Amino acid sequence: MEEKQIILKPKKDAKVNLGKLTQLFENKKRRYLIISLIMIPLLLAIAFLGYSIYKDAMNIINMAKGNVETKDEHIIESMNYILRVDPTDIQAEYFAELKKAIEEDNADDATIAGLVAKNYVTDFYTWSNKRGQYDVGGMYYVYTPLKKDIYIQARDEFYKYINHYINEYGVENLIEVESVEVVDVKKADFDYVLHETVTTTVEVKKEEESNENNTSAGTSSTSNTSTNTQETTETVEEEVETETITEEIDKNFKDAYLVTCTWTYKEKEGNVFNPSKLAKKMNFLVVKNGNRFEIVEADTAKIEVETVEESEEEQLEQNQGNA
Repeated sequence: MEEKQIILKPKKDAKVNLGKLTQLFENKKRRYLIISLIMIPLLLAIAFLGYSIYKDAMNIINMAKGNVETKDEHIIESMNYILRVDPTDIQAEYFAELKKAIEEDNADDATIAGLVAKNYVTDFYTWSNKRGQYDVGGMYYVYTPLKKDIYIQARDEFYKYINHYINEYGVENLIEVESVEVVDVKKADFDYVLHETVTTTVEVKKEEESNENNTSAGTSSTSNTSTNTQETTETVEEEVETETITEEIDKNFKDAYLVTCTWTYKEKEGNVFNPSKLAKKMNFLVVKNGNRFEIVEADTAKIEVETVEESEEEQLEQNQGNA
């Protein structure tokens, strides 16, 4: 019985299709067309994403600087307080209370200090109207020289994972302060001392001397001798350099207020962020800096402050140690 040999051959269709695909990419015009059709949508998507990020970043920067279109009732010009552009109902309510207290004829400093802490809490501890990690709330109520450090600390700690939470739960399902109570506010019976590091940049002119050698040759038409003359000139160049000077100074505040606030978070249904482990009580130290009331310290524990007398004693000990 004869054995039959089975020979497998590729289908002609597969060979033809492969040939067509090869021909498609061998044609330069078609290859450029295909690459263009792929790249154009990709570049448009990248450009749109970049513009969205830029727009959000500029909104946050302008909001921090106060360069935003704001209703008159959302501005307290005398103390440069501005309500955020998309406030919650409670944020708008507490800001109106602060505005009213400031504009009263016999404004009470202790009441204003308490309301400043109250407004800070409602903005800082509310995430439901934040755009992301860089949109840190409550910065209008922070002591200006400390604002940068406090902002960076908040961004890298309390707001660190807010972008992740927005994607997981949706911004509307994140934490939102429902109410704040000022349980205690009293004026400190001492002058508060704040140690500040002040950095200034100055221009320093530096003079540099440089030598230039010029050689000139003189040739006489009546003799076979040549004379070389070398002249040396000195030039002075002025170079401007920048120098950074850092110094420590003590800032004294005669009007300081210790404020204690407690608050609750709004209950939300569904897949929401659980605020059970977040802060619900905070102690604040609010100082009157010129005509503004600003927060210089916040702590869940009792705030330990340094008085003018303690600062003077510390300075005296340092001087004695250096002697």
